[in-house]
Amino acid sequence: MIRPEVLRKRLMKLDEYVAILHQIRRYSYQEFLDSPERYGSAERFLQLAYLLRHRSLLKAC
Repeated sequence: MIRPEVLRKRLMKLDEYVAILHQIRRYSYQEFLDSPERYGSAERFLQLAYLLRHRSLLKAC
């Protein structure tokens, strides 16, 4: 069973990653594609969010 404080920390990190992804939405599709830094960041934060959520759910079961 996952401890409540650990789950709270993970949820806070998930909120942080989602906020960063929302900031990236301000760029047009073409601006996004033209910048490896932007799409690389988006890819990484999506990966981190997925892993964090996936690991949290596995440990919670």
